[in-house]
Amino acid sequence: MDPVRAHLDGNQLGSPEKAAAAILSMIDAADPPAHLLLDSDALRLVRVGRAAVDAEIEKWADLSRTTDFAEGAQQPD
Repeated sequence: MDPVRAHLDGNQLGSPEKAAAAILSMIDAADPPAHLLLDSDALRLVRVGRAAVDAEIEKWADLSRTTDFAEGAQQPD
């Protein structure tokens, strides 16, 4: 077991049985998710991480746009 997370063993928010049931429920889903977060802790951690990435993207958006071709110039598809 990962020594950093060993103290969580048996104390985690997620139930392995409920996680298995959630995964099995996706088998016949018409439109299954590409990313399925299992337990509220995972959901929270991913949301926090995505918010940080979104903030950084927005911070540097103007610089990102400076690398476009000149107005009207486009690469063929």
